[in-house]
Amino acid sequence: MNEIQDIATAVPYEGCEGNHEGKFNSTHYTNRFLAYNALGEYSQSETNWWFSWDYVSGGAKVHMVAIDTEVYYDYVDSAFPSPNLHMSRLRQYNWLLNDFEN
Repeated sequence: MNEIQDIATAVPYEGCEGNHEGKFNSTHYTNRFLAYNALGEYSQSETNWWFSWDYVSGGAKVHMVAIDTEVYYDYVDSAFPSPNLHMSRLRQYNWLLNDFEN
């Protein structure tokens, strides 16, 4: 996070949980990006691990979706496996279907 600090304080951007957070139980991401909970509530995802929002510029509207690829990895060799990965996969999948339908 220190490496992107200069950019992150000057340019708006969105992030989502990625390829390293799950191995450490997603604690850093979950707590560091609490503001994304608002996007989760907006898109009815119940978490900041996956969410969506609408971006409008001029006459264009784009529906943006952030998904969590981390729920598809099993860290069987880790001392800190991600909790309930199977349930997270189903929750994200069902949320994504509902999001696309809406």
